[in-house]
Amino acid sequence: MATGRVWLTAAGVALMVPQLVLAQVFRVGGNEDRDTGPRRSPVFGGGSVVYGRPTGDFADYVRQGFGVDGFGRFKVDRRGIFSLGLEGGWMQYGRETFRAPLSSTVGRINVDVTTSNNIVFLGFGPQLMVPSGPVRPYVSGSVGFSYFFTESSVEGSNNNNFSFAETTNFDDFVFATTGGAGVYIPIGRTREAGLDIGVRYHNSGEAQYLREDSIVDRPGTTPLINPIQSQTKLLSYRIGMVIGLR
Repeated sequence: MATGRVWLTAAGVALMVPQLVLAQVFRVGGNEDRDTGPRRSPVFGGGSVVYGRPTGDFADYVRQGFGVDGFGRFKVDRRGIFSLGLEGGWMQYGRETFRAPLSSTVGRINVDVTTSNNIVFLGFGPQLMVPSGPVRPYVSGSVGFSYFFTESSVEGSNNNNFSFAETTNFDDFVFATTGGAGVYIPIGRTREAGLDIGVRYHNSGEAQYLREDSIVDRPGTTPLINPIQSQTKLLSYRIGMVIGLR
C-alpha cells in the first residue's frame, strides 16, 4: 500500500510539472522574464543522503539500505526548464562484523572480519523542472547501470579501523533505468542554492547478489557462497542540497 501511495504521488507530480512549465514559459511580463534578469549558472550539482526501500521480489530478501548520491547537470535552456546530467550513488543494504583468529596457525591474534553488501549506480538522463517560484517540482529519468558487490575486509584492534586485507566475495553488473520526481526549494539571496527532496525508482532488472547469510564459512577451505537471483527494483528517498557551479 505504501508503494502504491508513492507511485500515485509521483504520477501526480509528473502530470503537473509539464503544465506548470508551460505556464511559466508562456507567461507574459513579470520580473522573471526569460530574456532579462541576472545570469544564472548553466551548471549545477548536488548531493543527498538516501534511504532505500526494496520492492517486489527484492523485498523478499533485502529489507532496506542507506547511502549517498550525487549529480551534475547542464541547463539546456537559460532558465533550467530542461537539463541533462550524470547521476550516481552508493547504497549499503547489509553489514556484519565478527571476531576471528588471524589464521589457523596464529590463533592467539584475533581480528575483526567485516562483510558488507553494496550497490553502486550510475546513469545519464534528462530533467524537466518548473524554473521559478518558492517550490519547484521536477521529474527526471536516466539510463545506466547498477553494480552489486559484496566485500570482506580484515582489521586489527589497534590500527585505527583501517583494514589491511580486502576481497570482493561476489559481484554482478546489470543494466538499469531510473525515474524520479521531487521538489527543489531555493534558498539564499542569489537563489543559486537550495534544498532537494525527492524519490527515485530504480529498475535494475534481474541480478545476482548476496545478503548477510549468503556466505558460509568452512574452516580450512574457501567459504561456500550462495547467491540470490531476483529482480532488484527499489525506491530511494532522498534529501540533500543543490548548488550552482560557476
